[in-house]
Amino acid sequence: MPLRSKLFRNDRQLEACLVEDRAHVLLGAVGDHVTKLQTALSLVDGSTIDAADRSGKRYGRSTAAAVLSFKTKRSIVNRAYQTKPDDIVGKLTIAALDDEMFALENRPERDEVCCNGDPAELGLRHAVAHRFEQFVKHQALSAGKFDARNSRTFLGAKTIGSPLLPVSPFRPIAASQIAVATPVFGTSIDFKLVFISAISGRGGRAFTVAGGPFIVMNLGSFTPANGKLIHELVHVWQSQHHSDGEQFMRNSVESQALAVIENEALARTDPTLKSDRKFPTQFPRSPYACIPGRPFSEYAAEQIAKQVERNFDAGAGTPIALATDPIVAHIKSATSGADGDNVTGLKTARTEDKRTAGALF
Repeated sequence: MPLRSKLFRNDRQLEACLVEDRAHVLLGAVGDHVTKLQTALSLVDGSTIDAADRSGKRYGRSTAAAVLSFKTKRSIVNRAYQTKPDDIVGKLTIAALDDEMFALENRPERDEVCCNGDPAELGLRHAVAHRFEQFVKHQALSAGKFDARNSRTFLGAKTIGSPLLPVSPFRPIAASQIAVATPVFGTSIDFKLVFISAISGRGGRAFTVAGGPFIVMNLGSFTPANGKLIHELVHVWQSQHHSDGEQFMRNSVESQALAVIENEALARTDPTLKSDRKFPTQFPRSPYACIPGRPFSEYAAEQIAKQVERNFDAGAGTPIALATDPIVAHIKSATSGADGDNVTGLKTARTEDKRTAGALF
């Protein structure tokens, strides 16, 4: 049977590796087929391949170590002549990698939980920021309540696709929610400055607004799903670890706009793309999609948030968690003040093609 994963199938060298002993891939090999192996190892086993091996498409020491680790964890040994795993990709190894990549590529698609990047929600974001400013002025923050007698009504708060803002309180993030978040973020977020509202954007999607030292996560509920909570808390982290606390919002909007431009351009040569329900905002290119394994600074706002969310939902030790653990570790280890990699990453609007083998979204 030929290789099944989109990443590997029809690659002449890897197809040969599956059936021919002389086509084993080993130390010193160079080429696109090596890059595909490196991508698979990052995705299914959380391997970290050094920059020299990746940029050179080279099966160097770092790649060989990743192969050995993958094989050791799965006891991939040719019992005919071996007693322990080696660092070569042969028939058994390529078959195992292909099986795991095929399973990863065919996992159920997830809807996006966040609409920070939706330009149509700009008016709603401004309205929430204005209302929270009133809340801060008129209420004692320790009360955690919204007193209608001291508030002003919101007129003209209706935006494209969004209802009038409901009369909804702002509440400090709950202790139980901080307990959920702490294993992911450690002490890298100042939770005293984080509030939640029951407001949501189009389709009930969440969005986060930064204003001054405070940040409001608009989650549609005060008891949201934990995955949604974690995703929006990444935006809180991005705000608190940047010299401009609102840059994550601009980056999200710019990335969403870029996806629309790219997708409409792609549809001019392939009109069938328009039949997908997420065209043109999130298909085929999406600001949430990414290829795990790259440096933190090479991801935009939503790509980082999506990786942390997927890591949390997948659970420790799973292929998705292993592939995204370096991103979570970077976030958890951050100290107070601006984070250089965060600042760099948020300078550039980015998207990824969901059809790309190994894409996470």
